[in-house]
Amino acid sequence: MPTRYTVKPGDCLSSIAARFGFGWRTLYDAPDNAELKKKRPNPNVIFPGDVVVIPDPAPHEVEVSSGSSHKFKLKRKPTLLRLVAAVDEPHKFLLEVAGEELRGTTDGKAPIEMKVDPLALEGTLRLWPDASGAPEDPPDDAVSWTLRIGFLDPVEETSGVKGRLLNLGYYDGPVNGEVDDLTTAAIRRFREDEGLEIKDEIDGELRNKLAKAHDEASA
Repeated sequence: MPTRYTVKPGDCLSSIAARFGFGWRTLYDAPDNAELKKKRPNPNVIFPGDVVVIPDPAPHEVEVSSGSSHKFKLKRKPTLLRLVAAVDEPHKFLLEVAGEELRGTTDGKAPIEMKVDPLALEGTLRLWPDASGAPEDPPDDAVSWTLRIGFLDPVEETSGVKGRLLNLGYYDGPVNGEVDDLTTAAIRRFREDEGLEIKDEIDGELRNKLAKAHDEASA
């Protein structure tokens, strides 16, 4: 019988699918999740309280010999973490997630991509200028971010608006469902930069611009 799973903070379809032994696409395209798919057109961004229907797993058949023990190992399929660093010149980076490292150089035009454990919740990204003689390891003055993987809410939610304003450098405060002075100041700055009417309101135009500036950059 299918299971109804209620989404919790930090959940994404990849992590939910990994816990139940599925691929995220299987869950997202399941007929029982048609309403979820309609409500959340971006499968990478779901919201606490959403319900994901977990179908009954199909049995796997294997042939084994009798009279001996056998070991079966279930491998979790990694998910892709994609980040964009807004830099004007090449920077070196060190991305660390769940004990794995990725090093390289970014010019801000192409995303930084790393295959990670779908159950990972945190990571760290460090950036420093790729100047002549730049060290291979992050210097003390490298810019550092703590990544909360899976915690970005849909842009339709106030917390999703604030999360995107935070990631784009317009906001520096708690990410929740409240609209305070810090939030309205960030909204006004973003609107001004995007050539929108300067006002405090969170409307469809603002959400669309935020989604384009944030989500499409890393799509």
